[in-house]
Amino acid sequence: MMSNFKFSLLLSLVLILGSCSSTKYLVSDVTKHHNLQSIKPGQTFIIKQIDQQSDKPLAFESYAEIVAEYLEKNGLIKTSGENEDVVYIVTLNWIVDGPTSDITSKGSNFYSSFRYGNPYGFGYSLGYPYDIQTKTKQLYTRNVEIVIYEASSYDTVNPIRVFEGSASSTGSNAQINPVMHYIIQSIFEDFPGISGQTKTLRINIPPGSQAIETGGYSLNRAK
Repeated sequence: MMSNFKFSLLLSLVLILGSCSSTKYLVSDVTKHHNLQSIKPGQTFIIKQIDQQSDKPLAFESYAEIVAEYLEKNGLIKTSGENEDVVYIVTLNWIVDGPTSDITSKGSNFYSSFRYGNPYGFGYSLGYPYDIQTKTKQLYTRNVEIVIYEASSYDTVNPIRVFEGSASSTGSNAQINPVMHYIIQSIFEDFPGISGQTKTLRINIPPGSQAIETGGYSLNRAK
C-alpha cells in the first residue's frame, strides 16, 4: 500500500507536469534592421498613424500606447510634437492575411504484444499504423511592422529609417487585438537587437488572457 509521503510526492509531480504542459505562448518570427548606434536616452519621439490605419483610429491609439511604453523603457521620451523638437517619428502598421489551410495527418502508433498459452506456446507480434486521421485548420497570419525615422527627413523624398522591426505570428483566429501586445513585445525583445537577423521568439501568455483563445498555432501554443 502506498504511504502518504509517496502519494503526496506523486501528486506533486503530476501537478508540476500538468502545469508545464499547459503553458501557453505566442510564437513570432521577428526581423530587425537598424542603424541606432547614435541613439541616446532623452531623445524625443512621436508616433504617427499611416493611411492604411486611418479607418481604425481607436485601435491605433491603443496599440501606439503599447509601442510608446516600450520606447520609453529604452530611454526615449514621448512628446506631442507641438512646439517641441522631435528627433524620431515612429510609424506602426499591421495587417492580417488568410485564411490558409493547414492539413495534418496522423496514424495509429506502432505497437507490440506478447502472448502466452496459444497452441504453439509463446508468441510475439508486431503491428504498424492502420488508421490515418486527417485534420484541417484554417490559419491566419498577423503581421506587425514598426519603423523609426529621423524626424527631420520624414517629409522628404527619401526619409531616413533608423529602425525597422517586423513580426509575423500565425494563429487559428483572425483577431489581432488579443495578441497585439505580445507581438509588439516580441519586436522589442533585446531592442534594438542584431541588425539583419530573424529570430523565432516565444512570448508567454498569462493564464486567463483572451490571447489563449486566439493566439499562436501548433502544439502547446496559444490556440
